[in-house]
Amino acid sequence: MLGTEPWQLHSDTMMILRLEKIADNQKRIARYICGAELDRAIIEELHKIHTDISEAYNDVMKSYYNQDRQAAFQIEMTNNSRIEACNRLLERCTQSHGSMKSKSANSSLVAVAKIIENLKAASAEIRNMARVVLCYE
Repeated sequence: MLGTEPWQLHSDTMMILRLEKIADNQKRIARYICGAELDRAIIEELHKIHTDISEAYNDVMKSYYNQDRQAAFQIEMTNNSRIEACNRLLERCTQSHGSMKSKSANSSLVAVAKIIENLKAASAEIRNMARVVLCYE
């Protein structure tokens, strides 16, 4: 009736579900950033990681609309580097906050951990979107 193959409808559904998950992650990140007292260096590092994830998102959407499997493969392959950047930042924050005993330092560390986990989840969804593109025949 729509003139679309069932596989295409399934792919569209998977992309929509992943977009919604990414939007939920972004909403949580914004909430945690607004509620936390973060150092300028941490904010800059989070911004750098977020920008990288944002560029991957733009690239995966382009690959989806153009059905560019090579671009999708590249995005899927670079997911680990985005996850590793998140892990390194969390490790640095944990080490720097380890010596502090204040309640605000602990709450800041928890906020950073939640932000990073949502960044990693968004990156994983982008990787999954790339995998949808890779499944095109």
